[in-house]
Amino acid sequence: MVSKNASLPTNSKRSISAIVGIILIPFLSFIAIIVAYSISEAFKLIRTNTIPERNLAWSLVISFVSYLLVIMSYWYEDQVWVFSPYFRVPTFVIIIPFVLWTLLKSEKYTSLKSYSDVMIVSVGLNGIIGILFKSISFEITDFLGIGTYH
Repeated sequence: MVSKNASLPTNSKRSISAIVGIILIPFLSFIAIIVAYSISEAFKLIRTNTIPERNLAWSLVISFVSYLLVIMSYWYEDQVWVFSPYFRVPTFVIIIPFVLWTLLKSEKYTSLKSYSDVMIVSVGLNGIIGILFKSISFEITDFLGIGTYH
């Protein structure tokens, strides 16, 4: 049985943390740019009454489902890498919906435009949730009682 907090020697932890920091900081900066853009686009849609209330509700549902997907992705894991939430959560709740928004927005069919609006509002909402409730997003392994390793 593996302990809840299995780890490497201290020197290995520092070098791995430094390497991850070099990757993580630009990744999270990219996520922050996407979130800021999405929030501004969502506010434009809401301020101009371009998006119906029904679609705002769908954005909330998509946000909820994306967090459920994150939880389900951790469901059967006993231990995860300590930095896993910093990559997995933004991928599920920010990057995937943003890519879907980009694809739907670029479609030539106007019927898909409302779906793209739903996706961009969902990305903005997920960004706000991630900022306000950091413990939900980045401390999810503690919440679920999953051990971590370095």
